Amino acid sequence: MLIDLHTHTQPLSLCSHLSLPELVARSRAAGLDGLCLTEHDAMWSVDDLARVTDATGFLLLRGIEVSTTQGHVLVYGLSRWRDIYGMEWSVHRLRKIADDQGAFLVKPHPLRDGDFTARADGSLLPGGEERLAFFDALEVLNGGESDAANALAAAIAHAYGLKGTAGGDVHAAAGVGRCATRFARAIRSESELVAELRAGRFTTVDLRLSVKT
Repeated sequence: MLIDLHTHTQPLSLCSHLSLPELVARSRAAGLDGLCLTEHDAMWSVDDLARVTDATGFLLLRGIEVSTTQGHVLVYGLSRWRDIYGMEWSVHRLRKIADDQGAFLVKPHPLRDGDFTARADGSLLPGGEERLAFFDALEVLNGGESDAANALAAAIAHAYGLKGTAGGDVHAAAGVGRCATRFARAIRSESELVAELRAGRFTTVDLRLSVKT
């Protein structure tokens, strides 16, 4: 299954220009099998998302992109959450919450927030390895990052033995169908998504490379 693990929609993410129906339609047309909605500091309700999934027949999973003291963090598999819009969380606290609920933490666009600086071989400068330990994986292919930034993120993941995920970081129509994560097994729920992430049964896909010009 080909799933974009990093997307944003109105009205929960104020920076997005896409409604959920538009995102679903464009993602289906781009050949994706599903989406994970990772709104900024907010989550869709289970019931609301289930209604859209039933109406569209398209896989929609919940996630969240949390603002922390160490930049943004993608979280998958939270079962209990409250709207924390406008708050900045300690990454230590977020890690504890994730561990308590069995959630999976991914550091998106790891070079953008300025907390990680790496050499060309992916080795981190002092302090970086300690901060890296909070995360289960790195986003190594982000549709909004440069090729050079994505390549360096992949080098960091390789250097420290972390799996790499991919996501479009979608905020507008132009970002749909850029990058996604291909899972080896079928996924039908958030719990199955987390299980496959933990098992490492996935690869990153740059969909831009398959576009014919």
